[in-house]
Amino acid sequence: LPGLWGFIFFLTIIHLFQDSIKLGYKGVKYVFWFYLLDQIFHIALIAVVLLIELKNLQPPANSGGLIVTLYNNNLVITYLIAVIFAGYNGYFMIRNFRSTLIKESLPYNNFDKWYGMLERTLLVSIFLLDRYLFIYISGVLISRPLVFALGRKKFALNQEFIGGWETVASWIIALVTGLLFRFLKHRLI
Repeated sequence: LPGLWGFIFFLTIIHLFQDSIKLGYKGVKYVFWFYLLDQIFHIALIAVVLLIELKNLQPPANSGGLIVTLYNNNLVITYLIAVIFAGYNGYFMIRNFRSTLIKESLPYNNFDKWYGMLERTLLVSIFLLDRYLFIYISGVLISRPLVFALGRKKFALNQEFIGGWETVASWIIALVTGLLFRFLKHRLI
């Protein structure tokens, strides 16, 4: 599928170019509005596929290979998009929002960052299940105070880890993304 690989190469080069421009402007690094604009540009460039002949490209025949099987599975692709959006991108969304609109710049340590990513990923992943969602969601949400109590000194966690608006924002991002994924999941199966 040379057309598909050409489009992926085009998106990669443009993505790297966009990010290099963004990183070149020191004053916009954690500005929420530039973050949103950057995301809109990335999505718009991916949406170019709807305007070109690749939109009619048939998916590859399933030859039993893992990559092709995953590529042809809309549920897996939608799940991965949801996890990347909430888990990874959620960190940048919250950080930029905080720095621009809350005007606070508390330091982030790596544990805070990675814990939030893992927690949002787990919350979104729970929506793959059909039963006991509230029990699993409660378990993930309750684990944060337990982690704080056990790792406060070891990981240099501050009170914001369990009581800040960022915790609530993180949960909202994950739960809304998970609900949207669940809504789409039932249409993809």
